[in-house]
Amino acid sequence: MSERYASARTYRDEATLHDRIGDAISVTRIRTLWVAPDQMRFEALTEHDKFFDPERIVIVSRAGSTRSLFLGEVRVEPSLDDALGAMQGVSRGMTGLAPRWLLERGCRLAARYVLDGQEPCGAATCFKLVGELPGRTVTLDIDTQSFALRRYRSRGILQIDEATARQRIEAMPAEARARRGDNALLESLTQPSEVETDLVVDPVFDSSIAPAELGQLTP
Repeated sequence: MSERYASARTYRDEATLHDRIGDAISVTRIRTLWVAPDQMRFEALTEHDKFFDPERIVIVSRAGSTRSLFLGEVRVEPSLDDALGAMQGVSRGMTGLAPRWLLERGCRLAARYVLDGQEPCGAATCFKLVGELPGRTVTLDIDTQSFALRRYRSRGILQIDEATARQRIEAMPAEARARRGDNALLESLTQPSEVETDLVVDPVFDSSIAPAELGQLTP
C-alpha cells in the first residue's frame, strides 16, 4: 500500500464520507487530485449537517504556491504540508489519509494492524485491516489488486468539555439555538457520544490530469 501511494505519478478519487456523532449525521463529498511531486487539489463539501450550514473546504497547491478555502476565506499557506495539517480537524481527518500519504510517499497511520481476512468493497475485493488507535478502532479496506484504500471506518467514544461545547453553541445558527435552547444543547453536547466515520473511496492511479483540473484559489 505504501509503495502504491509513493510511486503514484498522478492520483484522483471521488469519495463519500458519512460521519455520525451521537444522533448528529453529516454527509460529505470529497475529491482529490494529485500530480507528483507536489501539485494537489483537495475539495470537501458537507451536504447535510444537523446544526450547521453546508461547509466547503478546498486546498490547491500548484506552481510553488498553496492556498486554502475555509469559511469563505482564502488563505495563503506556508506549504501543502501546513495546509493539510491545518485542515485535518475540520475535514474530519480526511486530509490525513490519501492526501497525506501521497505527499509523504506512503501510508502513515500509527497503529498496529491485524489482517482480518478479505471482504467485498464495491466491485473489488479488499484486505480487511483492523487497528486500535487511542479511543477508537480503525478498519482499512485495501484493494487486493491495486493496494489502494477503498474504505476507511473508525468507531469510538467522544466526550467534549463544557468550554468547547459552549464554543460550538455560539457558532450555531440562531434558529437552531432557539429551537432547542442553550441549556439543552449544552447537556446534549457534553454527554459521551458514539462516533462513527465511514469513508468510501473510488481511487484511480496514473491517469491523465490536465493542469486546468487543479484550478486556482485567489484571494
